Amino acid sequence: MVVINNLPGYFNLDNLEVLEKKYRDRLKVDPNDLEALANLGMILSKKGDYSQAQEYLKKALDRTPNDEWILFQYGYVLLLMNNLDEAEIIFKKLLEKDAINPGSWFNLAIILDRKGEFPAAKEAYLEVVQLSPRDKFAWVNLGIVYSRLREYQEAEEAFRRALDIDPGYTRASLNLGLLLEKLNDNQEAAKVYRKAFENDPYCILLLKHLYRVTNTKFYVPLVEKATLKEEFHIEDYKAVVLSEIKSQGYINYHYLLLLYEPGNNEPIYYISLETNAMYKNSDIPIIYFLCSFTEDGHQNYGPFELEVNVSNFIQKARELIYQRFGF
Repeated sequence: MVVINNLPGYFNLDNLEVLEKKYRDRLKVDPNDLEALANLGMILSKKGDYSQAQEYLKKALDRTPNDEWILFQYGYVLLLMNNLDEAEIIFKKLLEKDAINPGSWFNLAIILDRKGEFPAAKEAYLEVVQLSPRDKFAWVNLGIVYSRLREYQEAEEAFRRALDIDPGYTRASLNLGLLLEKLNDNQEAAKVYRKAFENDPYCILLLKHLYRVTNTKFYVPLVEKATLKEEFHIEDYKAVVLSEIKSQGYINYHYLLLLYEPGNNEPIYYISLETNAMYKNSDIPIIYFLCSFTEDGHQNYGPFELEVNVSNFIQKARELIYQRFGF
């Protein structure tokens, strides 16, 4: 098996460029450097360059086809590339070698789930939780598969097991709440959302569900968890642009513009860039979302099909404010 020199100790986003250069330099000296090939593949995978990651991991596998660590990384990259059939072959091969590896079972379960083979996915996730009973991610994924199979009691038990392991795990609370809503138990769903909101008050998706089941107004202290990027005025309106807004749940904003009308300390509108759930809530109604992400991860642009990115966000936001208020 390839020896990975201290990767877990210093393998973080800040060092990716340094590490990539290090291993590319080593490959210039020796194109067959197995450790460099494998580690470079892993680094490129973490950077989201799956095509190159696959290329380097394949070269490493050509030199050591039975190395289980490299085979696992290769299969995982195939999964990320949605090459499900080939990834399935890889993880089944790994399970033939080591039938009690929860990571291989977990990835196989994801593959089977994505392929719509829900009974098989359920069995694979059951293997994971048997081998690793405190894996909260596996419990939630198992619950989702149970829901798809309409095995609702088992689904609820799985979501609650995940919350027993980590009471602050927002994804478990969201899925449990949605299941309870499906079962027409809005009162219990509201309890789940409220408790989750206490642990994760910056998750706007929780607010969306809370508002739907309770029709009650809630407020999000967004400014407390943000970095001030820029402040400017349009006529008498003040616009504050925030960045680095993160939630324990699903929401991560690149930028958020809050608009304040004269004499009002509460923002009246916001415009966001790159979130995966936007909606009208009590204190900051949306006028436009520049770019959102659908549940399956695809980008969904607003009605004007604007090409918006970090560099032109403020400019486009200004245009939308002018358009909305007729300045």
